[in-house]
Amino acid sequence: RALALNPDGTPLASSTYDGHMLLWSIKEVMERTFANLKDTAPTLAFSADGKGLAGASVHSILRATAIGDNSERVTYRGRHAFRVFSPDLRILASACHQDVDLMDTATGKLLGMLPDHPGTVNFIAFSGDGKTVAVIVGTYSDAGYDSDLFIWDATKQTVRARLKGLGYCTTASLAFDGSYGVVIAVKSFRANLQELKVVDIATGNTT
Repeated sequence: RALALNPDGTPLASSTYDGHMLLWSIKEVMERTFANLKDTAPTLAFSADGKGLAGASVHSILRATAIGDNSERVTYRGRHAFRVFSPDLRILASACHQDVDLMDTATGKLLGMLPDHPGTVNFIAFSGDGKTVAVIVGTYSDAGYDSDLFIWDATKQTVRARLKGLGYCTTASLAFDGSYGVVIAVKSFRANLQELKVVDIATGNTT
């Protein structure tokens, strides 16, 4: 269902359809199977320092040490189609229609929301320092399908910038400090062409 590679390049994590997280050694056989998440676990992530591992399913979050010494599972109210962890694994950002919920992964409680986007949330990404969240929102116009990129302050939960008319975007990534981002946009559906756009968050300019 999902794969995540530790930043130091050694252990590999995978998830299964029955809700288990598996920790593998790149050079050897499987090292550890973690507790059942009760349903499928399509989201996996290592922490930026490589010491933590987390998985999220529809109703559960499982956090563990990357070496597999211990693990803990918490439940939360699941209603989400897309999920992503912050770099320190303390927050799970989950999209549902036009909103993004910010969940505390230790308790499963709602920390806050990034609400009321003008279309369906299609993608979420944290900056490397965890202070900025990028949200791709699908919009429609007379010209067809389009995308807006919202840049949020993760702590204040306020919009820093909104960049419109980026085309049909499928993926985004942010610089460590959130100063610029990169989006992948479809240039031609018929020719199956895509392009990378570098976005300056402060000016809104793209290259």
